[in-house]
Amino acid sequence: MGRPRVARSHAGVEAVRVDRALPLLRPGAGRRGRGVRGRAADREAAGARSRRSPGAAAQRVAPVRRRGGSAAESYRSASDRRGAQLLTRARRPRRSDRRPRALVPPAWSAGVPDPGRHRERKGRLPGGLHAGRPRTVLYVRHARQLERRSFPRPRPISCVGERGPRDRQPEPPHRLPRAHLGAGSAVSPTPYELVIGVETHVELNTESKMFCGCKARWFGAPPNTLVCPVCLGLPGALPVPNRRAIELAITAGLALHCETPDHTKFDRKNYMYPDLPKGYQISQYDLPLTVNGWLKLESGKRVGIRRAHLEEDTGTLKHGEDAGRRYTLVDFNRSGVPLLEIVTDPDMSSADEAEHYVRTLRDILVYSGVSEMRLEQGAGRFDVNVSIRFQEGGKTLWPPQSEIKNLNSYEALRGAVAYESDRLWQEWQSGGEIRTRTGKVTVGWSPERGRTYLQRSKEEVEDYRYFPEPDLVALQPKAERVAELRAALPEMPTERRARFIEKFGLSEYAARILVSDRALADYFEAAVGVEPTSAKAVANWVTGELTAALKRDGGNAKGARVAPEQLAVLVRLVSTEKVSATAARQVFGEMWKSGGDPEAIVNTLGLAQTSDEGAIAAAVDEVIKANPKVIADYRKGNERALDGLIGPVMGRMKGKASGAVIRRIILERSAERP
Repeated sequence: MGRPRVARSHAGVEAVRVDRALPLLRPGAGRRGRGVRGRAADREAAGARSRRSPGAAAQRVAPVRRRGGSAAESYRSASDRRGAQLLTRARRPRRSDRRPRALVPPAWSAGVPDPGRHRERKGRLPGGLHAGRPRTVLYVRHARQLERRSFPRPRPISCVGERGPRDRQPEPPHRLPRAHLGAGSAVSPTPYELVIGVETHVELNTESKMFCGCKARWFGAPPNTLVCPVCLGLPGALPVPNRRAIELAITAGLALHCETPDHTKFDRKNYMYPDLPKGYQISQYDLPLTVNGWLKLESGKRVGIRRAHLEEDTGTLKHGEDAGRRYTLVDFNRSGVPLLEIVTDPDMSSADEAEHYVRTLRDILVYSGVSEMRLEQGAGRFDVNVSIRFQEGGKTLWPPQSEIKNLNSYEALRGAVAYESDRLWQEWQSGGEIRTRTGKVTVGWSPERGRTYLQRSKEEVEDYRYFPEPDLVALQPKAERVAELRAALPEMPTERRARFIEKFGLSEYAARILVSDRALADYFEAAVGVEPTSAKAVANWVTGELTAALKRDGGNAKGARVAPEQLAVLVRLVSTEKVSATAARQVFGEMWKSGGDPEAIVNTLGLAQTSDEGAIAAAVDEVIKANPKVIADYRKGNERALDGLIGPVMGRMKGKASGAVIRRIILERSAERP
């Protein structure tokens, strides 16, 4: 009985799960209209094929066509990442014009044709193959026959971080020193121009996930405890958008001077990865939520913001080793957390500028309440696109770029950009693969080794097979609500820092520390509101004692144990010389421990400043008598030598004397002594 011809909605390749040898169809690649007769025909055809010789079967093979190349490239990428129990290891093609090796597993490389007769279409093919090249014939065995064959054990997943066992990565044509930071710096001249674009992934400050009600605060939770059928991608579960996440994304766009289109939608981004439970990611493709913005650096340079779109985060992979064998575990707690991806234009030309950009961006997002962006917790990650441009033979050359994935610190960003830019240049100089490569590659950064390592060849947009998310309707942000969000924007860090310097006369250093934390800046302004004549003194206390106490005990200025009004009263006591600066520190420590009014603490501890200059002079005489060398140094011209006597005098006075009075009396006594 002959086998009926089957139409395919998408050009997908049937993968086989190694443990069961069951066919797994790509999304949209299932057989349509195949009922009981069709399956019976398959079984009959499979039995007939088992009795045929390979030679006879090969004569019946039809040329295989494939639409586009997105599915092929996606599967090639999946094989390169060593997907667990999905694709077996691929063999190298016999001719350079054949399809990428990840598409033809060794068990399927010879034998009878696949009943589905996958067809390949002319057009742009993955892996540098183009239209007009010879078509490839793909031989695929039936699942029943595959059950009787032995398969190589799949390699452990090693798609994040370091290389897996037996997972050999190509070495670069040179070795740079560890953590080499010369190239890519604004002060280090190079024979090329560095071109940098940054994609920042920011977890939004919401209580629940993007499309379900699970808690979004995933960091530190036991593995796989913050999950539900929606974020696990179980059949029948439908997503519901998080309104708060959408508003935060619009707020971020407004803070970055972006436009908010009146129509946007969600799309499915299809790719295979162990930490992606659904097999696709709900993201945005051609109609992002915000577009065409900019961010101004302190140097005055503007970095263009191409787009900022919403998507859901993936799970996390935990790598380990047991009895000498490496393994990988998947934690889906992070899966579905709302994520904002902010993409810049390639406007940066040094590692310094890239670092400055991400620091400024973080300040803006934290100030806007969009994200806490705790890099150490994975709430902010950077993908940096690095390319070099130079003159050679009278022409401007721009070799293919590298994308450095998942950088989670400023130090990693600087080191990775510097190393990868030098590596690209050295590879070009040595005549490496970069001279013939047409697409960019994805690399990772190893901070331990101070170098990048190859992860995979980068997919093109077509390989993700974007299409509108069928379970979500399009979004139409209301102009009135967008206007409300714009009006609610706080003062941005750059403007606030400039105002602190101009209005309060603060130094650049003090203003920068205050503005680096919105809660700290708010605390400062609240204290200055009570004591407006001592802004500099308040700033010194906030950046000194208060910051040290917060760092020691944790927390932020918003919940500080010493209220800004209490700190202002303490500063007033010092400025009016009712208490010395030394005693005031003691009072602050007591306030931090148990609270209370600063004036009451001063009276209780007996720290009120004394006005008895006779007692101060007696203490000064004792200290001078015990330190004759200090007086000798002062008379030789070292005027700062007397500063070392103020502390001992203050100790004898138990902090009750004024530092200015002590210094005046020391100067008088030093001039009197022979």
